[in-house]
Amino acid sequence: MLCSLIYMSLVFAIYLSATSTGLNVMTQIFEQKGYDYLGNISIFTIFLFGMIGNFVCILYIRKLQYRHSFFIHSLGYLLFLISGLLVCHCADKEGGMCNSFWIYLITIISSAISGFTSSGLFITQNDYVAQLSKQSKKAGLYYGIAWAVLQISQVIGSLYSAFIIVQIKQFYFYCLMVAVATFGSLSFLFVSQPKQYTQSIVQLQEDDKEISNNEEMNKLNPISVILTMKEFRVKCFIFPMMITGCLLSFQWNVMHYIIENSIDTQLLSDEEITKYTLLVMTVLGCCEVLGGIFIGVFNTYTPKYTSQLLQFHLISIALLLAIINTYEQKYGICFLIAILWGLVDCGTTSTLLAIIAQDWNDQIQYFGLFNFLQCCGGMISTIISIILSQQPIEWSIFFLLICVCVSKFSISCYQKLYIKQ
Repeated sequence: MLCSLIYMSLVFAIYLSATSTGLNVMTQIFEQKGYDYLGNISIFTIFLFGMIGNFVCILYIRKLQYRHSFFIHSLGYLLFLISGLLVCHCADKEGGMCNSFWIYLITIISSAISGFTSSGLFITQNDYVAQLSKQSKKAGLYYGIAWAVLQISQVIGSLYSAFIIVQIKQFYFYCLMVAVATFGSLSFLFVSQPKQYTQSIVQLQEDDKEISNNEEMNKLNPISVILTMKEFRVKCFIFPMMITGCLLSFQWNVMHYIIENSIDTQLLSDEEITKYTLLVMTVLGCCEVLGGIFIGVFNTYTPKYTSQLLQFHLISIALLLAIINTYEQKYGICFLIAILWGLVDCGTTSTLLAIIAQDWNDQIQYFGLFNFLQCCGGMISTIISIILSQQPIEWSIFFLLICVCVSKFSISCYQKLYIKQ
């Protein structure tokens, strides 16, 4: 089981080394090419259609073999990277497919497709890890390992891109990202089925419990995702789940502004500016790997709710450092922010998923709800980023800091009330 988990995570890491790296610098590159707000609109579209996809994907994911589900849903981000090729190719051209209208239309359509398929991709991943961790009863450890290995993608992608992008044009950078993502997508076809899942199909007629689970799956519909929000435990985790999307949006929409504000961009080329951003993202990725491993082990010996609160405290410190750096404008502080951010970003998601898998009986509608709320948080955060784009960057940081504080309060309330019940 552990070997299957590591293989899936390594393939995911290769795949995301291209897609995550492309997303991390997408807004920055699009603005450099003169397409204002195209990056923000694309991210908003990804979150919007990711939210819609969560209602649909839960209906059929468990009817597919995991390898097929991984492969099919990985094609969306690949299409989005290809649209990045088009943007870079058309930077200094006009007419035909390089007309601004077609650029915006094609990029937004590819963003919609990638958003829809990404929801299925991550639901498949979460469900796959849940199935592997059932017998071990160490969901926290398994999710920690999965997300730690997965976050190697940040290190690999950002590191080789930081040095390559200065040597080659941004167009060829996206060519490389497309090639790596294609290799990752094809590698998903060799992901093995969990043994427990295979046995449940063979013994379906003999095992009453599996029959009950199968009937429950047949009753699944998009409304079942919304209905789970009526539960007390889910209400307390609405904000913590949404905050994971806000963190992603902040990383894609705002982080590069903090970095650019710390360097003298007037003396640098676009590729060199992007290199400075990718170096910070490399440190962030390294710390996400370490954070995923540490928090995965930490969650096996510590109540997961306490662990989640600790992680939100560290995020608050990182945001306060970001506010300080808007005045100090020190590139070194960006690395401190990346270290704190990396240590807890991966852990926040893996801890919430471990709670769903172990404490909430790994019902797939909860994974759908998690991705739905994550997309909601990312979409709202992206809208706020667009609205505040003409305001000082501190406003966007303050907004996220307030959201984190609300999430901490929500989990604290759950801890107190849950103990009483």
